[in-house]
Order: sequence, then C-alpha cells, then structure tokens
Amino acid sequence: MADEPIQVECYAGATGEERPRAVVLDARRREVRAVRERWIEEALDPARGRRRWYRVAFQDGGGATMYHDLALDMWFLHGVKPAGRRPPPDPPAE
Repeated sequence: MADEPIQVECYAGATGEERPRAVVLDARRREVRAVRERWIEEALDPARGRRRWYRVAFQDGGGATMYHDLALDMWFLHGVKPAGRRPPPDPPAE
C-alpha cells in the first residue's frame, strides 16, 4: 500500500515547517500531543530527495508515522496506531 498524502498543520520555526501540531485523518482534525521520534532520510537516488520523518502521539491516545517530502513539499501518512487506552505521559520538554 502506498503512503497517502495528508494535511498537516505545523509549528513553523526558523527552517519553515519544523514539527507537526495537528493532522487531518478521515476528515477529522487530530492534535499532536508529542513528537516521539524524528529523523531525516536521505535517498541514494537524488530523484527521491529528502524526507523528514515523525512518529507522533495524538491527544486521543492514537499515533502515526508520517513524513514531509521536501522535494514535493507534501506530507504523507506512512502508518497509524488507533486510539485506545489512556495515552502515556508526555516526554520531558526539549
């Protein structure tokens, strides 16, 4: 299954779209409670470009893995963890 384009609201810092604040999934806005992990992927094939990946936790206890494709300037959903039990505590502030 291919990654699907999504709408993401971001905190914009000095480098532009730095981290997701909210995501629209299934026509529903879900606020990001915490960014659990983030990393950058540099493709060996220059046509694939660079991606900024994020693993996030939502306010409702669910989560997602998504990335911002810098060459296309688009966000894509890679996977979703459904909401379930009470979310774990927030990580320490950066």
